[in-house]
Amino acid sequence: MASRDQKIINEIEAGALDENTPIASVLRKCLVLGGRVGSADLRDWARRELHGYEKNIDIPPYQIVAAHIKIDVVMGYNRVIG
Repeated sequence: MASRDQKIINEIEAGALDENTPIASVLRKCLVLGGRVGSADLRDWARRELHGYEKNIDIPPYQIVAAHIKIDVVMGYNRVIG
């Protein structure tokens, strides 16, 4: 592995552990690393995480949040006063 690849891996690791580093910055570095080492899987994953998943791609389970839908509805009647 080239030293520049190791450098970007170290930056990715440091960014992932630093809560002040924007996740988008870490993902962009993953995208670059995927291109450098020829990993289409890493590059595609990072791109999807940054820009969203296409309709024909299965969304990873960690991206799905279960939530209950609650609706507070007040039924009213229209009436003309006059």
